[in-house]
Amino acid sequence: MKTKPLIVCGIVAVMVVAYAISTASNLRHRAKANRTVAALKSLPLERLTTAAHGFARDHKVNDRVVTLGSLLSAGYLRPEDVRGLEGEDVSISLTANETTPSAVLVRVRESNRFDVVLRSDGSIAMEARR
Repeated sequence: MKTKPLIVCGIVAVMVVAYAISTASNLRHRAKANRTVAALKSLPLERLTTAAHGFARDHKVNDRVVTLGSLLSAGYLRPEDVRGLEGEDVSISLTANETTPSAVLVRVRESNRFDVVLRSDGSIAMEARR
C-alpha cells in the first residue's frame, strides 16, 4: 500500500519537470523573437531593398526572394547594416512593395513552427510556418 503514494509523487515530479522544461523553452524562444523584432525595427529598409534588387539584377536571380547571407557575402550589405540578424535564416522578398502593405518584405525563420515577418507597411508579426 505504501507504493501508491510513491508512484503518485513520482508522476507529479515528472509532470513538474516537464512543465519547467516547456516553460524554459518557451521563454528562450520568446527572448530570441524579441531580439529579432528589435533587429527588424532597426533595419535600413531602403538600403536592404536596394541591395536585394541590385543583387537579383546582377546575378540574374529568378527566385522571388534573396537571402541575407547572399547579400552579405556578395558585399551588397555590411554586417553593421543588419545587426542582430547575423547567422539567422533571413529572406528578403523581391516582389513586396508599398502597393501591397500586407506582403512579407523580410522573413526570419525563428523555429520549426514560427517565423517573424516584417511587412511592407512596416508592421512586424509572428506567423505560423507554411
